[in-house]
Amino acid sequence: MASSSSSSSNKNNNNNNNNMDSLNDGRSLFKRLIINTARAPYRVVKMISLWLSNFAPQSSFIHQILSMSDPEIDSVPVEAELILDSLLPGRSSSNDDNDVPITTGLLNMSMNTQYFIINRDSVFEGMSDILSSLRSMVSEDLATWMNGGLNVSYRVGGLQIKANNEAGSSDGISFTKEELREFFIRRYAAIEWVIFPNTPPNSSPKLARIVFFTPMALDMVLGNSNLLELEIEGKCLWARRFRWVDMRA
Repeated sequence: MASSSSSSSNKNNNNNNNNMDSLNDGRSLFKRLIINTARAPYRVVKMISLWLSNFAPQSSFIHQILSMSDPEIDSVPVEAELILDSLLPGRSSSNDDNDVPITTGLLNMSMNTQYFIINRDSVFEGMSDILSSLRSMVSEDLATWMNGGLNVSYRVGGLQIKANNEAGSSDGISFTKEELREFFIRRYAAIEWVIFPNTPPNSSPKLARIVFFTPMALDMVLGNSNLLELEIEGKCLWARRFRWVDMRA
């Protein structure tokens, strides 16, 4: 029995090490894609989660992408976007038996978007297991790159940020949880919760709490300012750092 227990423990340790190696590979690829393809961080995280959850046994897949030249590397995300779009509700299957030729070439196997449509539920389940871990890792990278002066550009619209250290007034938040979540994920790739307080009927909340995966992600948003005015699609939002005070202390 002791031998069996030891064997099981070693197997779990090996699996954990393999998972961490895969995440680190994904982290390296995230940086390449953000810098070279100017894609939004949240889309890149989804792509890499798609690859890691479906192609993990083919460990050379990520390595092959990393070994590509800068002009070549953009071709693989284009096919990943096609696969992700095919997973959206109401999307029909492709008539092309080989609509992702570069991906199938890297895997050395036959596959098209129809495979992902048929296995949509299991694909989403596999991606969700990886997304949270990967988002936490890359949010720290984004904060480090931006604070260090690395020029990371990506496509995102409707954003204006004004630094302001004075408090402002508000008649209530005109955003939904989904709007706030989408904005911060698009811009910063990592957000854990959006929390609205309970309010009386027919009234808007005066504040919302945004919880990030890591403190570095919050530092990336606020920088050196105590308060920021965010303008999202023409609507104004004030953001400030929330400091928890334990009243029992």
